[in-house]
Amino acid sequence: MIPKNLTLLAAGLLLTAVQTAAAIECWTNSDGFRECGNVVPPEYAQDQVNTLNNRGLTVEVKERAKSREELAEERRRNAEAEHRRASEEARRARQENHDRVLLSTFTTEEELIASGNRKTAAIEATIDVTRRSMDNTRKSLQKHEERATRLDQANRPIPESLQQDIISLKRQIADKQAHIDSKEAEKAALQRQNQEDLERFRYLKSRRRR
Repeated sequence: MIPKNLTLLAAGLLLTAVQTAAAIECWTNSDGFRECGNVVPPEYAQDQVNTLNNRGLTVEVKERAKSREELAEERRRNAEAEHRRASEEARRARQENHDRVLLSTFTTEEELIASGNRKTAAIEATIDVTRRSMDNTRKSLQKHEERATRLDQANRPIPESLQQDIISLKRQIADKQAHIDSKEAEKAALQRQNQEDLERFRYLKSRRRR
């Protein structure tokens, strides 16, 4: 007599074999029609394949293999997402460090405002000095150009040294103006930063009092 457990095991193995043998693979052919069979043709092996059991129910779906273009696009999207994540982490780290500096440097709003005013005043002083220097350079240029005009009106040659001096003075004026423009932009940026620091300082202080 065959033991009961062996009988059950044999029945289970037989059922599995029947189900496996009855499994059907379905795919979509090149004309867009669904085809089914026991074996997927090689030309469709990389396409989506649905496995059906003997009752016609889908028991497994093998997704279509991605093309080189799709894989490249996926890598690009992943790289962009990683870049955004790293950028956000770096931004948070900078903000946290800036917050620590604010709280460790200033104890009151008045201290922070006074510090910002001193920095702004220093830039304004540099601008004033450069502007006065540029005014002097312009006066010197005017004298040189007037001399060149008198010589030209008298039909006398303009010395090469005078021509070079005029060119040099114009270049100096342009350089000083560029320096002033740069300092004005720096001043505007500093004022924006001072305002942002003040608002951030107020926020951090209010959060600590909660």
